[in-house]
This record gives sequence, structure tokens and C-alpha cells, in this order.
Amino acid sequence: MRGQASIELIVVLAVALVVLAAMVFSGNEQLRGLRASSELAKANIAATSLSSAADSVSSQGVGSREIIRIDLPESLSASGSFIKGKLVNIAVYTGDTVSDVNSKSAASLSGSLPKSGGVHLMRIESRQGFVEISEVG
Repeated sequence: MRGQASIELIVVLAVALVVLAAMVFSGNEQLRGLRASSELAKANIAATSLSSAADSVSSQGVGSREIIRIDLPESLSASGSFIKGKLVNIAVYTGDTVSDVNSKSAASLSGSLPKSGGVHLMRIESRQGFVEISEVG
């Protein structure tokens, strides 16, 4: 009798561990998806803020400038992020792939983005025929 009870207990514990492992794995996958969504949202806000500020200073004329704060995602792909033509492109690592988030400006753009994630102050300045975007400092 005791042997059978011990085996039943071991089987119940094994099943409970399998169920617990499945729940932890599922929760981990959901957290990974939420983090990727959050990082893409940060990139979208940053790209839109830069292109909107560029449009604003461009409409105000040569010499106008604005300083804005952007929060780039920690999973930023510096090599895939750029400012070129009328496009601000921010590349973000989302798991095993890189996703591009971009925003188009009405103005021609020149400049560069920071190479790391986090909060950065950016100078947006209207020049003759283009808007220059650079990090402050």
C-alpha cells in the first residue's frame, strides 16, 4: 500500500511539474512579445517625433531650430538605423529578426541617430534646402 501511494504521489508531482513548465514557457513567450511591441512603439514615437520636428522647423525657415527629447529602444540596431532623404528609419531587434520602423518627413533630411538606446536630446535645425538632425552634446 505504501509503495502504491508513493508512486501515485510521484506521478501527481510529475504531472504538476509538466503543467507548471508549460505555463512558465507560455508566460515567457508572452512577455517576449510584449517587450518587442513596447520596443517597436518606442521606435515609432521617436521616428515620428523627429520627422514632425523636422517638418516644423522646415516650415519656419532657414535657421530655425528645435531641441527634442527622444527615447530610443534598448534593442536598437544602430547599423540599421538611419536618416536619409526624407526618411527617419529606426531598426529594432525583435527576437531573431530586425524590424524597421520609419517616418517620412516633408523636408529633405540630413544627419544621424544615436548609436545606443535610451533618452537622447536631439537638435533639429533648418538649413538651406534641408533639415539637419543631430544629437546635442
